[in-house]
Amino acid sequence: MVFEEITNGLYPQKYNNKIIDWLKKRYGNQEGEKVWEQTKQNYLSYYEDLPDYGGKKNGHAAAIYGGILVFALYRSLPDHPPIEELQEFIQDLFMEPFMKLGKIFDLNKKSHMRLIDLVFHRVGKRDRKDILKYPEGFVNVNEPYDSERKISRYMFIQCPNAEFAKKHDLLDVLPLLCNCDYFGIEQIQDMGRL
Repeated sequence: MVFEEITNGLYPQKYNNKIIDWLKKRYGNQEGEKVWEQTKQNYLSYYEDLPDYGGKKNGHAAAIYGGILVFALYRSLPDHPPIEELQEFIQDLFMEPFMKLGKIFDLNKKSHMRLIDLVFHRVGKRDRKDILKYPEGFVNVNEPYDSERKISRYMFIQCPNAEFAKKHDLLDVLPLLCNCDYFGIEQIQDMGRL
């Protein structure tokens, strides 16, 4: 049986080539392959211990299962480097859509901030429906648009990645994921005008 089939297609295989290339550059071809195999085994072990998040029906499936991949990868690295050393790689791995969006979208523009507020409210509404079916998933809160300061707010008050990290003693690795959110928002702001 293929690894991806064992994980019901929830394994984020679209990242494989980038991860394998990075591992081979870092550790050499043979050691990189060994680390990759260990990463998949770690992922499978973690996957078997996951609650029901709703699978592909969950709007945050990429964040959840991609996060599990990061945890599995980090625990496979023989030198356990400081997470700061990996941050750029993880951002490049996951945040490509935000980098593309940043070329056309600027949250410093009132109309763009209004649009993101609409997106936040729609995602929040969907998430609140999902949480009734899959209570272990993301729980978020979005506040009303602040017209005076032109600010939209959206935050998570429950994060499956954080809960997983606590359970598996991976809190030291969690910032690799959280910091990607900051990086993503930076991509859709003209930082020169802040």
